[in-house]
Amino acid sequence: MNNIQESYMTIPLGNTAHGHAQKFAKLQADPDKAIKVYRNILTIYAAHCYLQILQIKSDLEQSEGWNLAIATLQDTASLHLPEFGDLECRFVDPDDKYIDLPTGAKDDKIGMLVFRAAATDVTQIEEMEVISFVKDLSQLPLEIADLPSTDYLLDRLESIQLDINQLFTQVRIYVPDLSIEEIKVALEKIYQQSDDLRFEYNIGKFLKAGRERAKTKVAEDLMQIIQQDEREPALARERVENPDRELQALAAELAEQLQDLWGRLE
Repeated sequence: MNNIQESYMTIPLGNTAHGHAQKFAKLQADPDKAIKVYRNILTIYAAHCYLQILQIKSDLEQSEGWNLAIATLQDTASLHLPEFGDLECRFVDPDDKYIDLPTGAKDDKIGMLVFRAAATDVTQIEEMEVISFVKDLSQLPLEIADLPSTDYLLDRLESIQLDINQLFTQVRIYVPDLSIEEIKVALEKIYQQSDDLRFEYNIGKFLKAGRERAKTKVAEDLMQIIQQDEREPALARERVENPDRELQALAAELAEQLQDLWGRLE
């Protein structure tokens, strides 16, 4: 666990962060909500800058917390990481003893990045310190003094990357003509264009299409084998004609795990 006196990385905030926070805050009818939205926007931007330093991609425009409608209806400071999922970002005041999240903010997140600033007036915050990364949000609430190190963020992202690469490697069995990177792009496109009910079905269609392309390629190879060796065609033909009974099981697993990694579909 960290000691609260430990030295932390400081992230400067400028006009871009405050300008966006002011725009969102002015549209809130309730003054308390306006302050909450203001600090959430600053925190998301600080997290975005911090991840840039670590050379980790984040997308403000695709983030729930950067969306005016969602930020107005919910207490969210969620930042989207295209390769990993949604990261919750939270700010604590200098005199806070504990940190917690609303129940809805804990769902389908890869963890929580925690910041703090010296100023209590959000409009006067010029910089934030990143003080912790919490992987398991079910542990909340936590005492500020007992927050884990920010080092766990990289461990968490490496673990997620390993999990998703293992999934994509399984997909290549069915889609051998695509690279891992091409599979990632294709599945994310399917994810973005599907709802919960059709995501698994559309993944299944993607796998079946890849399998059909592979069967066609095997069939072409088979004709060459037939001309060379009379013993091999039966084995190759069995591979072509035998349907893969595990395809739907893989589609279901992909749908579940990719939704966990990339966030539940609406």
